[in-house]
Amino acid sequence: MVDIIPNGVFRVELGVDFIIDKMREGRLRWFGHVKRRPQTATVRRVEAMLIEGSRRRGFLSDVTYLGLK
Repeated sequence: MVDIIPNGVFRVELGVDFIIDKMREGRLRWFGHVKRRPQTATVRRVEAMLIEGSRRRGFLSDVTYLGLK
């Protein structure tokens, strides 16, 4: 019979973090990198833009994107 050992036990013994924590850490690292850039950098200028209207969220198909629909 196979023993059922929860993932948490292995995580603690091996010192491995949750995947979601590692993803969050990467996003925060990128955010800090962006914030340290000068205000004239492209990524900072885009951050300061004011966009009028709204955009649908989600994937645009090629037909919709090219205006063929």
